[in-house]
Amino acid sequence: MNNPESTARLNKLKAAIVGGAAVSESLKSRLQKLRVPIYSTYGMTETVSHIALKLLNGPEQSDYFKVFDGIETRIDSRGCLEIKGVVTNNQWITTNDLVQFHSEGVFTWLGRIDNIINSGGIKLQIESIEDKINAILKENNYKGNFFLSKNTDEKLGEALAFYYEGFESSKSEILQLLKKGLPKYEVPRYFIFCKYFKYTASGKIDKLKTAKSNN
Repeated sequence: MNNPESTARLNKLKAAIVGGAAVSESLKSRLQKLRVPIYSTYGMTETVSHIALKLLNGPEQSDYFKVFDGIETRIDSRGCLEIKGVVTNNQWITTNDLVQFHSEGVFTWLGRIDNIINSGGIKLQIESIEDKINAILKENNYKGNFFLSKNTDEKLGEALAFYYEGFESSKSEILQLLKKGLPKYEVPRYFIFCKYFKYTASGKIDKLKTAKSNN
């Protein structure tokens, strides 16, 4: 999107979709430069393709996914999304995705239930805190890549760990910034600098391999 030729080509499309991973705040900001509508998709292997879309740019951009016609949705006892439709052979499919419904077929994706950390009795949702940290770093013009994971902690049982690469700032500077912008219990307890993150074949950060190689 920094290449005028690529931008011009994209703007000739009727629409484009982004799927496979959560869209970062930095990418979403860059998408605002495009005229072509860009949609984030929600789907899984069991549904063959995506079953909901969210508009990421333009005056009608939204924070909510809207389910396609013909797809039924509901929440199970854990707060996770269940899906039923032709794409699931009309059988209910249970996911591990925590969601919040705002109206029928319109929801916010909160994160994976297996990404909840029980830290000293307080449940922390990794994706939610990552979004907050992204906003804080962007507002303060901090650049670099990071992700949150959980570390075993003798006192708390589990604790948040902040893995980062490419930051020019020191650990102490980042820590002070996060202490100002986050509730005390959401401030990472561990900071692990990584020379390089490990990535999957599709270009996503391989959190498990990165964490293992830096512990």
